[in-house]
Amino acid sequence: MNHQDTTPAMDWQKKGLQGILLLLGIFFLSKMLQIQTPLFHDELGVYGRALFYMVDNGPSMLPGSVDAEISRGHPLFFAFFVGQIASWFGGSYMVARAVILLLSLGLLATTYAFGKAIWNEKMGLLAAMILAVQPIFFAQSTLVLPEVMLALLGMLSLLFYVQKRYWAYFVAASLLVLTKETGIVIPAGIGLHLLLLNKFRLDLPLIGRGLKWAAPFSLFVGFLVLQYIQKGWVFFPYHESLISFAPLSLLIRLTLGLLILFLDQGRFLLTFATIIALRRMQQEERAIFWQKNALSICIVITMLVFSSLNYFMPRYFLLVLPLVLLGHLSVLTTRGYTIKHLVIYFLLCLPFQCNFFVFRNDDNMGYLIVVKNMQKSIAKLDEVTAGKQVKVFAEFPEINALEEIRNGYTTNPNYILTTVYDETVDYIIKSGNEHLIMDETINNVDYGLDKNVEGVINDPNSKMDLLYDETSFYNRQRIYRTNN
Repeated sequence: MNHQDTTPAMDWQKKGLQGILLLLGIFFLSKMLQIQTPLFHDELGVYGRALFYMVDNGPSMLPGSVDAEISRGHPLFFAFFVGQIASWFGGSYMVARAVILLLSLGLLATTYAFGKAIWNEKMGLLAAMILAVQPIFFAQSTLVLPEVMLALLGMLSLLFYVQKRYWAYFVAASLLVLTKETGIVIPAGIGLHLLLLNKFRLDLPLIGRGLKWAAPFSLFVGFLVLQYIQKGWVFFPYHESLISFAPLSLLIRLTLGLLILFLDQGRFLLTFATIIALRRMQQEERAIFWQKNALSICIVITMLVFSSLNYFMPRYFLLVLPLVLLGHLSVLTTRGYTIKHLVIYFLLCLPFQCNFFVFRNDDNMGYLIVVKNMQKSIAKLDEVTAGKQVKVFAEFPEINALEEIRNGYTTNPNYILTTVYDETVDYIIKSGNEHLIMDETINNVDYGLDKNVEGVINDPNSKMDLLYDETSFYNRQRIYRTNN
């Protein structure tokens, strides 16, 4: 939209509040059906288990109160918060999903408020609208994972920072770093911004300001000290092995981070348009762009460095995605782009909502295909076992889906589960391992899978009965009766 457009239908300045309320209502209605979706992937392996642990044992943020295989060494505010609310309403995963949906609405509203504080209501509303159709956000907005809470608390922290509301910032940033380690990117990025404003000169006033805004980091350090006292280690040992300073690893993860933020899921449309528009901007306009986006750029740089060193997953970048979108819009809205272009971008984004090639990621709605196929295969296993106590060989995530009825898949509580095949196994439930490719190549993860199972399955002398074999796109589910 150009700056001369003052028609009532397009008057963003006057109708920003009505626009954001309408967006929140539409988004809420569009996501309600996913509240009933069973748990998926890391929900099954980590965060769903932490949720039910909090429901069963009472909420706690002390590292010693939760088994390390459940907490994975992460700060516990997310599980504490969601578990507490879920316990008030029956303790089901559907309640937890509803909580995440409400937090997602909060993230949209906070993105609007931040854009309004830095630029204007039009910018904030456009950023919230574009964020709402990003596949990574649309998928995460009902999943029981901490990324939406991280992004919300991160945006609140930045909003309070630019508004100079220190105590509000301190509360939001403290909860942020107690949600997950990734949260330290925000105070660190603010520190980089302060250094930039001071033209990279270190002096006592700068150090004083830096310590003031970095104060929430002390709570994270306190959690780690307490974890060391109660657990005997600072970081979960398994996660420590995934940190890498190898040049090739840094290059691969940095490249992937840039790809995810600026090219993946249709964001290349915004990036290419922004590059073209930026080249056509006047020098004065560019100066305004760099000045007003300096904080966002510092945060994004800090996130890229952090993610290059650590275990890599696409969903982690939701923390800084609103800032990237605002950066695009701060260029595009100065070049005469209208609501028509936003509608076109929305339509072009629709095909990216479901990735039909990589299913074990939770950064697009393709995960629903895996969930449906797992539901069908486990329902078949329940049917043939008829509630009996049988020994089942399974791997992640099927083994986690079977271990807890509250995960939403099985009705048989009597399964004896194993990840090691032997002659006492009665059934094998097997899916493809296409989800392991990224972890093995990027994160150098060894899942320790039993490599003999495929050989046993394909052995003509094993006399196994194939009871179920269903493929949805590239996701395959099989069930074998071993006849042991």
